[in-house]
Amino acid sequence: MNPYSGNVEKVLDRKDEFFRFIIDGHMYVWLPQDIGHLVVGYGTLVFWSSWLAGSYFGGPATRRVEKQASALNGTRPLNASTMTCIMC
Repeated sequence: MNPYSGNVEKVLDRKDEFFRFIIDGHMYVWLPQDIGHLVVGYGTLVFWSSWLAGSYFGGPATRRVEKQASALNGTRPLNASTMTCIMC
């Protein structure tokens, strides 16, 4: 666009650019927009559901195993506060 006259000098067609191709794959898995958006949305829902379930159900067992291992070694389990002291 010409800033002085306001005339449109060139219109960019970004449908065939590499970056648009990557964005389409990221957002729609290279499917038509209506179908691809649903596929990506449900995939994201499944991912977050399994991540939350794994964090909830797997967390206590992991903490219990860390406590048992530290009791055998005579050391404390590593967490954020001990990592900060180690790095100081």
